Amino acid sequence: MQRPVVRDQRGPAIRELAESGRETHHWRGRHAEVHDRVYLFETVIDRGAHWAIRHIEIEDAGGVLRYGWEHLEDEHGFLAEGEIEPEAWELERVTVQEFEAAWSSDGTAPTAT
Repeated sequence: MQRPVVRDQRGPAIRELAESGRETHHWRGRHAEVHDRVYLFETVIDRGAHWAIRHIEIEDAGGVLRYGWEHLEDEHGFLAEGEIEPEAWELERVTVQEFEAAWSSDGTAPTAT
């Protein structure tokens, strides 16, 4: 028996946050348990917490994964779930220009400001 495919249902909520006009914040860092990639997040604050509206994973080997409300998931991963805690992840701020350059890049990680 084939199992049904369950699609991520967060799209409308993430789109609403992305199009809300709220101030965006941009972050870069590595996860303590995932050492082979750099993560970049674009977040907005909702109910006192940062929520990812877009995120990028740049693998040390050069691969790039991009997720946002238009592309929530694929066979490699998915848009960050839950709130983003910049302090817990020890994320560094980056500019919107650095984030956008990485979003449209071939895999080169931007430097933090």
